[in-house]
Amino acid sequence: MQQQRNTIKSIQETDLTPEYKDQSERMGITSLRDFLYADIPQLRKHPEFTMLWYTELLKVLKGENLLEEFQSRL
Repeated sequence: MQQQRNTIKSIQETDLTPEYKDQSERMGITSLRDFLYADIPQLRKHPEFTMLWYTELLKVLKGENLLEEFQSRL
């Protein structure tokens, strides 16, 4: 049940910086679930996308035990 709760966790509930959270929201990512189900090739085309942003979010997914689920969707 914890994993289900983690997937709907808001980006605002994470320990990420306010700037990072704003950047995520400008890209349409407001929850971890949004990222899990995102079209990554399309997301990479967004002007706000950076590899640093992507890497930080992968770290959050790992901390929330969601990295394997994300990787299985690629």
